[in-house]
Amino acid sequence: MGSDRSQWPRAALREPGVPARLGTPGTQILGSHRARAAALPPLPRGRVGATPAPYQGRGAAARDADPIQRAFDELSLGDAPVVVSPDPPSAGWGDLGQSSSSAARYLICELTSPIGVGSEPCYRLGPPNAERSSPDRLYSYQWTVRRRTDGRQIWQTVTASPEIRIMAAAPGPYRVEVVVLSDGTPTDVCLSLEQDVEPEPAALTAELRGASADVARAMRELVTELRGYIRNAAAATGPQGITARLLASVLYIEILSRSKPARESELDHAAVLLETAERREQGDRGDQGEHALFATRSPDRPLGVGQIRPMTAAMVLGATPWIDQDRSDRRSGRDQIKANYDALPLETKRAIFTQLRWPKSNIAMAAKLLGTLKNRANRYPAMTAAQVAADPRAVALLATEYISGGTRTPVAEARPSGYGSWVWQQMQESLMARFFSNG
Repeated sequence: MGSDRSQWPRAALREPGVPARLGTPGTQILGSHRARAAALPPLPRGRVGATPAPYQGRGAAARDADPIQRAFDELSLGDAPVVVSPDPPSAGWGDLGQSSSSAARYLICELTSPIGVGSEPCYRLGPPNAERSSPDRLYSYQWTVRRRTDGRQIWQTVTASPEIRIMAAAPGPYRVEVVVLSDGTPTDVCLSLEQDVEPEPAALTAELRGASADVARAMRELVTELRGYIRNAAAATGPQGITARLLASVLYIEILSRSKPARESELDHAAVLLETAERREQGDRGDQGEHALFATRSPDRPLGVGQIRPMTAAMVLGATPWIDQDRSDRRSGRDQIKANYDALPLETKRAIFTQLRWPKSNIAMAAKLLGTLKNRANRYPAMTAAQVAADPRAVALLATEYISGGTRTPVAEARPSGYGSWVWQQMQESLMARFFSNG
């Protein structure tokens, strides 16, 4: 559950009279993380690439004649979040995003094909620390984008880190490849992902013309990047679970409240706290300032797309017991939930963090949380997903407990919050109805 935002005012998907700042489908949308970083406080994140040199394999005249080539020529690289986690014990790498594997290596993209034009997903070659550079040997990573229709290389760069962000600059079928280099020489470690880049749906563009910039940003991320994850996560809860539209409406509000740069900043800080804890567990006193920070700021803040706390995720995964709170005195229940989480081994905490960091597994966690809240004996276990989604009070109550925690209060006496009503209202919006099922 995130921080209690139950009394926030409602913001509709469309806000008439406010001009939107929209991109044009099928053209370049070349965002830059450097511009975003200037608006954020300094973060403990590593630079994973630099602006690549202009493509040298073709003449300027040929590039000007090829819009796809021009789009990739002008790409810029962003910062990839730091991921410090072993294999998640209850999830495969495919549960974190689109993935491929070979021997003991894997390549993950946080978004699964098809990817919308303008998206800037993170790619990671793992496992972490598979290569360790030394004074005698320097490892690096060569990233190549090829057109699948003819295998032609259209963009390439080399990074010092096994993480990169590559913006989807133009529609088409592509292959993203990564090769490990040892002192500049290719090794036999080579993995790839086949991905299609698609223009934004015309219906989305049309309806967002009257939306504010923040609303348009949130809805675009929801529909063009996360729609498949939302549909699959809701379906996995079964006929007695929750619908895609209910899940999407909760996530829309969280995305609207916490933009992607803000969420990534939170994930970076949580990663630093976990790294500090690991060093301390291994007997490395390290920086006393970091240890003091960890002692007073446990990494239990809401994280990721669904803004889920690690201590809540631990209950959903069964790593700690599920605890319903007393509505009149929530503190004792929340303290026990946190104490149970704090007692978990560091390896389990890191695995939970991994599942909250990646959008696909975070959304799956959000769906499981809503389904768990629904199917408790004192809520709606006998109702189908569609029945709950058609009941404004049921929706509002589940959404309320999503952010503030489940309570032992009988359903007839439970009181939904303003946040819960906001979720119900978003479910009635035309864009939600168009892109997310309620059955």
